[in-house]
Amino acid sequence: MLHKILIIVIAVLVLLVIAKLFSGCHRHSHFCKAHHSHEKKAQWVIKKISKELKLNEQQKVELERIKDEIMAKKAEFKVNHDEIKNAVLFQVKSDTVDQAALNGLFGDKELEFKEMRAFLINKFSEFHSILTPEQRLKLADKMEKFHSKKHH
Repeated sequence: MLHKILIIVIAVLVLLVIAKLFSGCHRHSHFCKAHHSHEKKAQWVIKKISKELKLNEQQKVELERIKDEIMAKKAEFKVNHDEIKNAVLFQVKSDTVDQAALNGLFGDKELEFKEMRAFLINKFSEFHSILTPEQRLKLADKMEKFHSKKHH
């Protein structure tokens, strides 16, 4: 279950994944080490996407708005992640595990994860809608190149 939580938290950083597609950012690259805050990484993503897809000013404004909304939701979700981590840690330190408490907590979190998934799909849809057909094709091409490099 904790693995599922980690995957969902990572999904919140969807814009960072897009940046990775454009940058070829790998674990040991200068970019990944140099920018420690998620806000800086997100700003770099916006800049890279804007440049690579040649976004116009209105598209840049919309992309910035989407980024801000995702970052706000991510901050909210991080608090929830810490709550789970702390609850599990408390159970580890206890003499017995309160399964009902953990099941209740994880049940609540599953609902939040579903909400987050819907939120991210909505933000992806908004991002998609601001792109021209040519920009979408260019993005798809970048994604295909990234995946072919990663899986070969």
